[in-house]
Amino acid sequence: MVNINLTNLIVATTLVETITVIIVYFKKNQGKFIAKWYNNLRIGAFFMDVLSAIAPVFLSLFLNNNIFIQGLIIIFIELLHDLTFGYFISKYKGNSTVLNIFKGYAKEGKFYILFFDQLILISTLIIYHLFNYFNINKQIITLIGFILFYIVLMFIYSF
Repeated sequence: MVNINLTNLIVATTLVETITVIIVYFKKNQGKFIAKWYNNLRIGAFFMDVLSAIAPVFLSLFLNNNIFIQGLIIIFIELLHDLTFGYFISKYKGNSTVLNIFKGYAKEGKFYILFFDQLILISTLIIYHLFNYFNINKQIITLIGFILFYIVLMFIYSF
């Protein structure tokens, strides 16, 4: 059985997503819909981003022990997810706030979304492995996670 350190995975994902939020808020010519995503949905948007990043990384860790093969698995899963979800969103005609923001984001971001989603997931995988490689104490990792949540809350509710 594969031993996945869930604390390290959650904190690695939180670190990458926190950096993403900071970049979004400081980028001068950010897309309208990525800003709407965080401005309208706030912490819910952040948690959805974290959870959607944890799943493919977790699955890749579960399926293989080699970091390069894990990266390939992540790329495959994310491409399949983004293309399938993009197709579904393009056909959606309802009133869901979340899905309508996604629809606008997909039109605005097009194929750049695929690149940036891959960057987020591969970064999460690398940071996860760095946490494990340096054998950082679980309490320190947890503290880092709490600090990151504080930082992201400050950004999401301040700007």
